Amino acid sequence: MQPFGEKNDDLPTGDAFFFAPNKTFDVKVWKDLRAPGESALGLVAEVYATEPVATGTLTLREEVVVDVEKLNRDLWREDQESKVGKWIERFGRIGKEVDRV
Repeated sequence: MQPFGEKNDDLPTGDAFFFAPNKTFDVKVWKDLRAPGESALGLVAEVYATEPVATGTLTLREEVVVDVEKLNRDLWREDQESKVGKWIERFGRIGKEVDRV
């Protein structure tokens, strides 16, 4: 099912895309065996060694929304203009500090 493209326009449309209205999936639900904040290393194998707490099917409704652009965005990436502006601001503060000395 993955990888997805980086742009919404890269995704298949209609029934060609797996995550579309009226698609049905078999699902299983397992108990989370780890405490919140605990490492998940090895968790999948540990969970699959137990019985699921529920099984069933899931059918997507008409309200399905797929947006890979927001999902894949890097919240910490700054554009070049923003980086330059921050450096100019920082150099200005350094200059004022040097002038005071």
